[in-house]
Amino acid sequence: MASLYLATTDGGFEEILSAEVAQQGGIVKEIRQGKVVFERGTANLSTLRKLKCAHAILAFVRFIENVPKDRAALEILEAALLDKEAWEPALLILQEWRPDLRGRLPTFRVTAHRRCSVRPKHQYSSIEISGFVGSALHETMRWPVRMENFDVEVQAWLLDCTATVAISLIYSCDAKLYTRDSAGR
Repeated sequence: MASLYLATTDGGFEEILSAEVAQQGGIVKEIRQGKVVFERGTANLSTLRKLKCAHAILAFVRFIENVPKDRAALEILEAALLDKEAWEPALLILQEWRPDLRGRLPTFRVTAHRRCSVRPKHQYSSIEISGFVGSALHETMRWPVRMENFDVEVQAWLLDCTATVAISLIYSCDAKLYTRDSAGR
């Protein structure tokens, strides 16, 4: 499986971001609301760090479709992320961007974002999503959890019935490498 990146942007700017990714040598694979998934292609890391339209650059883990709105969703998310192979392409990207993490177990936290635009609403909170995604990562990789001063942040978005999971590389428009020093901003 190819290693994929995920870039986030404001809704309505996805086409602009995808054009910018392609102009830099990236290969756009999928466009979703506020997100562009792409292969690095011929783009180099310094170029990706400077994408003007991107809020964040992440190592894409996976989309999980048809997530129910009842509490069964939490176990579905966890089960979908227990597969070590699902994480491996994103971890290869993380190692390239964060060579300081090689040879050790990094600490991590999960930040979840949830939005439901149609009724019925989700029957669980973002904090519960974070817990189940974090449990899957801990069980799969044995990484220790740390809510502050963590090495890696995993992002989980749940928009209606589709979940997106990715690992933060660059956080915010200032294109700073996402490290524990920048996490508290």
